[in-house]
Amino acid sequence: MKKIIILWLSIGYLSGCIPRKDDILTTTYTPVLMERAAMEAAVRTEPPRTLVNTGKLYKYREYLFISELFEGIHVINNANPLLPKKIGFIRIPGCVDMAVKDGYLYADNATDLITFNLNNPENPTMVHRVKDVFPELLPPDHNMADIPSSYSKNERPENTVIVKWQR
Repeated sequence: MKKIIILWLSIGYLSGCIPRKDDILTTTYTPVLMERAAMEAAVRTEPPRTLVNTGKLYKYREYLFISELFEGIHVINNANPLLPKKIGFIRIPGCVDMAVKDGYLYADNATDLITFNLNNPENPTMVHRVKDVFPELLPPDHNMADIPSSYSKNERPENTVIVKWQR
């Protein structure tokens, strides 16, 4: 009798875990689109800017590379950790991730992988691009239940890429 009661209680408890249609949340984000040619042309070095929405941090020699989510990468000279000096900003629309290895900085430019030579970290130069390596950016809440139609490649202007999501 105890086993039957435990079985019924378990079934009742677990049935509360099944999502109902009313429980599915919709995303509060909309995609920001950019024409592919404009996205590629936008990659460049700029003067330093304020760190706002940072992501990863990499140390290479005496330099720090700090990602600014969806915007690019900050370059900071950290030779004197008590007085770090902002050197510049590498503008990379759609940048979320980066890595540094063997004198090269690898970053995502929305769906593309781009490579920078760091022979002179104060003036990194882009040396390579591989198109469509990564899937398109998902909304930050990763809620795919009710994505706006502008997310679908079939429903938006041709040759556009999602470079970020806005709330």
